[in-house]
Amino acid sequence: MDKLDRILNFVISEERQQEVPQEFVDDKDFQELSYLWELSDVLKASKDADADSGWQSIDLLIGGSEVQESVSEPKIVGLYPWRLGVAASFLLVLGFALYFLQPQNPYITIVAQSEHEEVVLPDDSRVTLRDGATIRYLSEEAFSESERIVFLDGAAIFDVERDEDHPFKVVTSGTTVDVLGTEFSYRAEGVYSESENISGLVNFVVNEDPSQAQLLNPGDKVSYDGNELAFTPAFVPPPPTPRNRVMLVDLIDILGDRYPASLILSPGLSPGRTVIEVDLRGSLSEILADLSQNETVRLDFVDTRGTFYLNRIEAIDQGLTPDYRFQDYLIGRPLAQ
Repeated sequence: MDKLDRILNFVISEERQQEVPQEFVDDKDFQELSYLWELSDVLKASKDADADSGWQSIDLLIGGSEVQESVSEPKIVGLYPWRLGVAASFLLVLGFALYFLQPQNPYITIVAQSEHEEVVLPDDSRVTLRDGATIRYLSEEAFSESERIVFLDGAAIFDVERDEDHPFKVVTSGTTVDVLGTEFSYRAEGVYSESENISGLVNFVVNEDPSQAQLLNPGDKVSYDGNELAFTPAFVPPPPTPRNRVMLVDLIDILGDRYPASLILSPGLSPGRTVIEVDLRGSLSEILADLSQNETVRLDFVDTRGTFYLNRIEAIDQGLTPDYRFQDYLIGRPLAQ
């Protein structure tokens, strides 16, 4: 209590004009109470008022004694516990009331009243809010002075105008996203937050521990539950399977020569000259499995303990031109890779 007593006396008295005592330099309570005191012009204009007179007025309002004549010399007022509570409540209530109600409040606060409500920021960046989401940002005169900062509670999609001289930040209670110019989604509910990058590049940072950060490429997702980050990279589809275009008659000759002991052809098999696409790089079972998944191929075979009896192979003509022949196989020409 003694420390808070000294802080409050310093904040509300003329000592405020002096150099901040070393014991208050990094003190969180001092910083918060100082900020609330300076938040409004009303408080700024009143900070040089006689502190003793002010406390006597508060005494009177809550049933104390009559107001005594104030003196011209500023005095340090000893704060009793009840005064400390009144002071803290007074600063907090007045600070927040001024923040939300004063016309000169520099912040604009928007609460979405419908799903997908769009807001255009002073720099022409666009925010699409989910129902009930809240954003807060500085008015047009101050929004882009150094960096563009938007506070978010709820879910929204941001489409940010690129401006390398004025970084764009979206701040939630637990995390912050830093961007230059991109489109991304962001959701925050209490300590939980998550983001998905749609385009460009963003950096997702834990407010209390900036060493916990994750760069997001398009499609990447990240979440934070108050303890740790969970990163989900974008799905990268595998590269297409390399295939050669081969006539059925050449395919049977290639397979028969490569797997003479494993492939048994039906005596009446007539493969024809229709060209199909096939991956010839695998084993016989893999090649037949690949052909079975080809909707243009009609295949009938029996697998008996690794020996394949091929009874039928036909295909729908798609007008393909062969790029690999049986002669290419014989001379060792490389397959498609």
